Amino acid sequence: MSGNFFFIKIKLKALDIVYSSKHPMKFTLLFIIIISFFSCQKKNAPEIKPPVVDNCGGRYENEIFTSVKTSSDVAYGKALNISGVQENLYLDIYEPLNDTASKRPMVLFVHGGAWTDGTKMQGRDFCSFFAKRGYVTASIDYRLGIEMPLNEKTRGEAVYRGVQDIKLQ
Repeated sequence: MSGNFFFIKIKLKALDIVYSSKHPMKFTLLFIIIISFFSCQKKNAPEIKPPVVDNCGGRYENEIFTSVKTSSDVAYGKALNISGVQENLYLDIYEPLNDTASKRPMVLFVHGGAWTDGTKMQGRDFCSFFAKRGYVTASIDYRLGIEMPLNEKTRGEAVYRGVQDIKLQ
């Protein structure tokens, strides 16, 4: 590169491309397009597919239960809220009704709301969806609120409190 003149030579397979420009961005765009073209070409190697193993008979993938058992307001911890008052933390547990499996994976739903709003009730449909497929699911409440003044530090503290509550489980 000398002065404002940009020169580069690319050699891809049997193709020789020489491109020069006073604008390096034009070269960058051309280079990305050329690389994209060649990287999208089919390779001669056969496609290797992983073996499909279904040891669960469709469980966890398909809806195999019609009803869900819900255990509401199960206490899972206590913590100080932003006012310094001890707050009880609760969760709702959803599981397939009449399931005979003794070991099942669990899915944890944590509601949105920017750490200032929302409840565990927002997870009802999500949790029921997975419980009907054989999972145990839980939707939790966590401490809400951001102290004033609203800034990076107080936002970080709100996130930290919420994550602490999630880890209590």
